[in-house]
Amino acid sequence: MVIEYLAGNRLRGTGSERGSLIVAGVIGHSGTTTYSTAGTFSLGYIPSGTSIVMEAWGAGGGTKTGGGGFPTSLGGDGGMAKGTWTSNGSVVKIAVGGMGGASANSVTNGDGGTNGGGDAGSGCSGGGGGYSGVFNNDSIEQSNALIVGSGGGGGAGWYSYNSSQRTAHNGGIGGGTSGGAGTADYYGTAGGGGTQSAGGSAGDQGATAGSALQGGAGGFNQGNCGGSGGGGGYFGGGGGGQGGANSGSSPYYGKSGGGGSSFVKSGLSSTSNVSSGGANEDTDGKVIVTYTTTASSGTNGTSDGSVYYETDTNKEYILNNDIWSEL
Repeated sequence: MVIEYLAGNRLRGTGSERGSLIVAGVIGHSGTTTYSTAGTFSLGYIPSGTSIVMEAWGAGGGTKTGGGGFPTSLGGDGGMAKGTWTSNGSVVKIAVGGMGGASANSVTNGDGGTNGGGDAGSGCSGGGGGYSGVFNNDSIEQSNALIVGSGGGGGAGWYSYNSSQRTAHNGGIGGGTSGGAGTADYYGTAGGGGTQSAGGSAGDQGATAGSALQGGAGGFNQGNCGGSGGGGGYFGGGGGGQGGANSGSSPYYGKSGGGGSSFVKSGLSSTSNVSSGGANEDTDGKVIVTYTTTASSGTNGTSDGSVYYETDTNKEYILNNDIWSEL
């Protein structure tokens, strides 16, 4: 059907026809915007034919700070994904990963970062970093992912009377197609890195494996130092374990979590890529969006405040700042 102009600033037509509307002669998406605050955001309705370069950096895992003869265990760096996509006419959402919570002593444990970071198992280990990504739908789900930049695993703490066994357990890096495994020595098992088809394996003592967009939680049995959390990603990294947690003078070893995997949807442009360990530990992620071409079919001039009834979905949209958003 042809777009109908109703009373006032109300219009009616199909979703594809809404995508052809022009605001003041040109659809209002242009330039580059960087999103660097952890959370989720909507880009609104992106008209069919609009081309976007997207770059997503996952957040770093939380660090366990050393002291008193114990070294610092660094959180893993986040991974990166980049690709160019041409909209088919849809609402687009983005997610920005939050850094994993850090731990400075044997009491506090790091929470997982926003958007998929896994929690540490107990005190003195860091949480996993969250993923960042762009999603071609109104809901953030793995099946809607266009690109995902993975989070790094948290750094793990330990408690040992034996100074020769006081070694750093750095978190696994957020990967390209596969995340890095966490660090393990002496006792116990670290978390594995996420891949393109499965979450990273879990460590021991009750740690959990990674899953779609979610890093695993660190394990804990007793004592002070549990395993650290896995990083979020297309598939999240596994949580680290806690080997050697026995009573008396035996050591408590937290093992670090694995990094998540990054992802670029098949069919995006040849400039698409993923890479490992791009962002520093203890930092939030970011998403950079650049509009390279804009759709420009149609001749009408809509304005902010216009309301469009979409006949094929029975939904209404309002135009604000040149972006259509569902009412």
